[in-house]
Amino acid sequence: MVAGRHTGAVSRRRCGPIHHPDARKRDACDAMRTTQSNPLRKRRTPWILGAAAVLGIGLAAVSRFHLGGGSDSEQSPPPDRSPTAGKTSTTHFPFPETQGMQPAVAERFQSARARVEASPQSADAWGELGIVCDAHGAKPCALAAYRTAAELAPNDFRWPYLEAIVSENAGKPLETIVHLYTRALTLQPDYTPAHVRLGQAYLRSGRLEPAADSFRNALELDGTLAVAERGLGRVMLALDRAEEAVEHFRRALALFPDDGPTYAGLARALLRAGKNVEARQASDRSRDMEATAYLPDPVYHQVRKAQVNSEAAYLRALESEQKGEWKEAIRAFEQVAEARPRDPYSRIHLATCYLRLGKTDRAKEWYAAADRFRARLRATAPDTTGLAQTQRDLDGIFWLYHCLRMMEAVRAGDAAAVDDLLERFRIESEGSEPDLRAHLVWGNALMYRGRRREAVAHYRTALSLDPHNPHLLFNLGVALEQLGEQKEAIVLYRQAVRLDPDNRAALRLQQLGAAP
Repeated sequence: MVAGRHTGAVSRRRCGPIHHPDARKRDACDAMRTTQSNPLRKRRTPWILGAAAVLGIGLAAVSRFHLGGGSDSEQSPPPDRSPTAGKTSTTHFPFPETQGMQPAVAERFQSARARVEASPQSADAWGELGIVCDAHGAKPCALAAYRTAAELAPNDFRWPYLEAIVSENAGKPLETIVHLYTRALTLQPDYTPAHVRLGQAYLRSGRLEPAADSFRNALELDGTLAVAERGLGRVMLALDRAEEAVEHFRRALALFPDDGPTYAGLARALLRAGKNVEARQASDRSRDMEATAYLPDPVYHQVRKAQVNSEAAYLRALESEQKGEWKEAIRAFEQVAEARPRDPYSRIHLATCYLRLGKTDRAKEWYAAADRFRARLRATAPDTTGLAQTQRDLDGIFWLYHCLRMMEAVRAGDAAAVDDLLERFRIESEGSEPDLRAHLVWGNALMYRGRRREAVAHYRTALSLDPHNPHLLFNLGVALEQLGEQKEAIVLYRQAVRLDPDNRAALRLQQLGAAP
C-alpha cells in the first residue's frame, strides 16, 4: 500500500487511462483530469513528452540560445521546507541573461521576472518563473524558483515535485531526488506520476526493491499505466526473475502494443528465460518501433506548455507531421524557419508537407531554399562524427521529398516526369547515400520505365538493408521473373510468404503452380 494514502476510494481517473496516441486528445485528457481532480484547480495543466530531450532530426547543427545563470552541477543536501521567516527578495536571484535569446523566449523570461519582482511573496509567481526557466533549460534558475515557491506555499505539492524532476535531469544525488519526490507524495499521496518517477529514479540507481514498490503503488492507483508495468519488468529482469519480467512486459504491451522499448525489454527477458525464438522475434519488432508508451502527467504538462522557443515548435511540427496533420505541421515549421534564417531542416520538411497537400509550387520553393542552405552547410561545416550523422539525417529528408515526387509521377503515369526524377535521383546519389525507401522507390520507377536490371540492383541494395521485408522480396521476385529468372523468383516469393502469409507472393506462387 502507499504510505500516507487517504482513506476511501481512490479515483483512477486522476492520471489515466492513457490510450491517446493523438497528442491533442492526450493534452485535452490531461487538462480534463486536472480540472476534475481539484488539487490543481486554477492552475495550468501539464503533460510530459516521453522523450522531450530529443529535439528531432538535425538540431545538433542549428543555432541555440544562451541561457546563462551559473552552474547546476553542485551537489546540495535536501532543502529545508519550513516557511521563510521574513520577506522574500529577488536581489540575488540567478535570473538568466536574456541577451541572445530568441525574441519570444526573452519576452517570456522578462514577463515572468517582472511578475516575481512585482509580487515577491507570491508562490504562484515564483512557480511560474520556475516553469519558464525549466521549459527553456535554465536549470539553476528553475531550481531556485521552485524552492522559493515551496517555501512560500509549503502545502503545494507541485513545487517539490517539479524541483525533483529538474534535480534528476541535472544529475543531483539520489538522496535529494528521493527527498523531493517523497515530500511531494506526502502532500499528494495519490498523484500517480510521482510514484512512477520515484520508481524510475530508484531503478536507475540500482535500488531495485524500492523501485518495485513505487511501480506497484502507481499501478494500485492506475492499473492502465504501461510505463509502470514496463518498469516492473525491468526490475524483475535486474533481479534475474525472467518469467516475472516477461509477464510484466507482456502486460505493458497489452496496453501499448507498439512500444519499442517494451519489446526490447521483452526480448532480453525471453532470452534470459531460454526462449530464443520468441526473443529473436521480439528483438526484430523492437527495431521497427519507436517509444509510444508515455506517462500522463498533468503537472509537468505546464512545463511543456510554457515552451515558446523554436526547439519546441520543431517538436510540435514533427508530431503533426508524423500524424499526417500537414497544415498544423506547416504552421509550426514556418515558425521554426522564421526563427532560424539559415536552417535547411525546417525548409525541406516544409517542402515535403506542401507536397503531401498537393501544393507542388510551394513545395518547390521551399525545396530550393533548403537545397541552397544544405550546400552552404556542406561547404562550411567541419567534418565531425556528430555532423556526419546530422548530414545523413538531413539527406534522408531530401530523399523523402524526391521519393514523394517520384511516387506521384508514377501514379499519374507521367513518363517524362519520371525520367526527369530518375536523373535527379542519380545526381542526388553522387552527394548522399540513398536510404532503403529511396532504393525501393527508385527500383519501382525503373520497373515502370522497363529498366528491369537496374531495378533489380536497387531492390537488392534495399534488401541488404532490410532482409526480412516481404514487400521487397516480392518486388525483387517480380523483377527477376520478368528477366526469366523464375527459380530465384520462386525462392523469394516463398520467403515473402513465410514472413507474411497474406503477401501477394502467395497468389503468384499459386499462379505458378509452386508450393508456398
